[in-house]
Amino acid sequence: MTNRSERAKEALMDAAEELIATLGVQEASDRKICAKAGTANHSSIRYHFGSHDEFLRALVLRHSPRISELRATMVADLPADPQVADYLKCLIEPSIASLRELEPPSWRARFLRQMRNHPAVTTTATEFSREDPAAAALIDQLTAALSHLPADVVRGRSRLIHLLVTETCADFESLVAASENPVEWEVLARFLADAAAGLIAAPSTPDAALPPVQIDTVLSG
Repeated sequence: MTNRSERAKEALMDAAEELIATLGVQEASDRKICAKAGTANHSSIRYHFGSHDEFLRALVLRHSPRISELRATMVADLPADPQVADYLKCLIEPSIASLRELEPPSWRARFLRQMRNHPAVTTTATEFSREDPAAAALIDQLTAALSHLPADVVRGRSRLIHLLVTETCADFESLVAASENPVEWEVLARFLADAAAGLIAAPSTPDAALPPVQIDTVLSG
C-alpha cells in the first residue's frame, strides 16, 4: 500500500476518533468524518476499509500491536510467583501506556468511552484478547487465582473494572487537554491497577452476585 493511501487512512481514523469522541457514534457519519479528514470523496471509508463496520473495527484495533508489545515486555518481567495485582497490571497498564505515547491533542480515550457499548468494541475486544497470547494467558491465570470466588462475581467485577478504566482515562484525557502541566499517565495507570486488584479480589458476600443478564443491564449505561 502506498504512503499516500496510508496517510489517507490515518487522516480518516484521526478524524473519526475526534468526531466520535465529541459527537457520539451515531452523529459521526461517514460524510462528516470524510469532510473532517479533508476529502470530498464521501465513499473514502468504504474504499479504504471496505465498510463502516470494518472501519470501526480498524479504529478499535488501531493500537493493538503496540499494546501487545508493551504487555509482552511486562509479562517477561513478572515475578516468579505472580499475584492478582501483578496480572491486572499487565492487563491494564499497557493500554494506558499507549495513550501516553500519542501525540497531543489525543481523542483516543474519549473515543473509546463513546464506543464502550458498541458491538464493534465488545466483539473485537474479545477477539483481540484471544489472539494476543500474553493477554489470553493472563486472563487464564487471573481466573485461576480467583477460583475461590463465584464466577458471576468475577465477571461482574471485571465489567466494573472495564467501566472504571474507560471512564477514568477519558476524564483524565480531557484534563490533560485543558492543562499545561506535565502528563502523568504512569501514575494513573498504577492507581487504576491497584484499584482494580482491590475490587476484583475483595471477599464476596453470599447472594451478592447479580445474574449475568442483570450485570450487563446495570453496567451498560
